[in-house]
Amino acid sequence: MTNDVDDDESEEPSRPTDIAIPPENLPKGHRQSFRNLRRDLSEDELSSPGVQKMVMDEFDRLDTELRIAQGDAAKYQSEAVKVARLEEKIKTHLGFEILSAGGIAIGPFFMALAYSNNESTLATPVAIGGAVILVAGIFAKVVKR
Repeated sequence: MTNDVDDDESEEPSRPTDIAIPPENLPKGHRQSFRNLRRDLSEDELSSPGVQKMVMDEFDRLDTELRIAQGDAAKYQSEAVKVARLEEKIKTHLGFEILSAGGIAIGPFFMALAYSNNESTLATPVAIGGAVILVAGIFAKVVKR
């Protein structure tokens, strides 16, 4: 006597625990016995204890999966907030880095320009401005840390 039931269909497919599979991507045979439950079973069959236990077990399994998914969603939200804060911190540090590098590069340039044109009446204010820019660049570098 041959077995007409395929062993692959009688077993539930194993679901990896670390990958969430969207319902639209589930295999067609996944829990096919529970689809259209109300249409496939009569009221007498639904009132039998075995069917009720199967339905309650499935309900409990799905409730557990829902709670796990809700916990994962909460963890994801908290991690997303942390990532947003760190990205904002990086932007702030980048701004201070640009300001300090610019001040350290441009300040001495103005001081050297004033030194090369020391007979001009603008030499002293340009040198003072260069020194202020240089000090601001160094201050921005110190504040960044």
